[in-house]
Amino acid sequence: MRNSLVTWVIGGSLLGASSSPLSAQRPQSVFLEDHTWQELRDAVAAGTTSVLVFSGSVEESGPHLALGKHNWRARAYAERIASTLGHTIVAPIIPVGPTDSSLMRFPGTLDVHPEVFAAYNADIVRSLAAAGFKHIFLLGDHGGDQAPLKALAPRLDAELAPRGIHVYFVGDGYAKSTTEVEALAASRHLYGAGHGGLWDTAELWAVEPMAVRPALLAPGDTIDPDALNARGMSGDPRKATPQLGREFGEIRVRNAVAQIRLLLRGPPVTPAAAAPDDRAIVAALDTAYQAAVKANDVATMSRILADDFVLVTGRGTALTKADLLKSAESKESVYEHQEDTNQTVRQWGSTAVVTALLWIKGTNTNKGEPFDYKVWFSDTYVKTPAGWKYVFGQASLRLPAAP
Repeated sequence: MRNSLVTWVIGGSLLGASSSPLSAQRPQSVFLEDHTWQELRDAVAAGTTSVLVFSGSVEESGPHLALGKHNWRARAYAERIASTLGHTIVAPIIPVGPTDSSLMRFPGTLDVHPEVFAAYNADIVRSLAAAGFKHIFLLGDHGGDQAPLKALAPRLDAELAPRGIHVYFVGDGYAKSTTEVEALAASRHLYGAGHGGLWDTAELWAVEPMAVRPALLAPGDTIDPDALNARGMSGDPRKATPQLGREFGEIRVRNAVAQIRLLLRGPPVTPAAAAPDDRAIVAALDTAYQAAVKANDVATMSRILADDFVLVTGRGTALTKADLLKSAESKESVYEHQEDTNQTVRQWGSTAVVTALLWIKGTNTNKGEPFDYKVWFSDTYVKTPAGWKYVFGQASLRLPAAP
């Protein structure tokens, strides 16, 4: 990645004169951290309103690959995707993600809980939204990144859509591309799969040669790509080359760019679909709220709840926003389940009501007592200048346990 460092151009030559010192020093870089705040502000104002949030990982992949393989690849691919798209910035690479427990046997693997990883990504996205970006894309080079990012994107989109900001998950650069990469390898009679295997090694070799130890290339299990040997790898990297890695990388960049362009175009607009789908926004917002309750995520709950919010339980107890936030902050309840089904959204102008069946299971930490029950609820949302807000909730009595 050393060859992707910022090139500073002043008046067309390294030492040439320029009529504007500020414009003369502007970096020709897609990386956010290479800009000053004024340069970034001006770029956004001039139409650079898309940004990539690319996650990597730090993990073992056998004795022949350095621990930072995902982060080197993420940075290289992000730069190429952004440059191809144009008017696109790359946020700092998120360096650590959820990893498989089997990798933790080997020193150097770093692991974070999916909830922590998602929350960190969410705060980065909100910061980028505050900077003026309108299209925010979540990508990952690591398998463990995919599911949390895919679940996070629609929740953040629902939160930010009222401000004209959209958040998307871009998975084609990983899952779809891996299928194509392994098919290409098979067409050449090569076994592509594996942790630290052919494509894993070749792609890293193409972007950061110093991160590969060629003398230590050796085969692992070529039957089950998930079966790690004592060296912490599977597959067979011996036929890997930088040239092969460049071919594989091109597939990933091409597929990611194609998916992003498709997302930017959006679905075909018809008269019935021309207005924003408020019901979909409210549905996603209510789902995000239930997930926040389950995680005792005070910040997300606070953003969704109106200041004068009231919840009436099935037993007639009235709880305010402050009551709910206090309970979440103290972790009065630890939830195993807080998910709804049979969700229906009805809308009347600037008011929407969500009804659903909610399963609540967990433990009251104050009393040390478990709970496990279901209730029907209705949640009322009102559209405000700041977007949809959850203003009133009402729950049924606990439903009888199933026989």
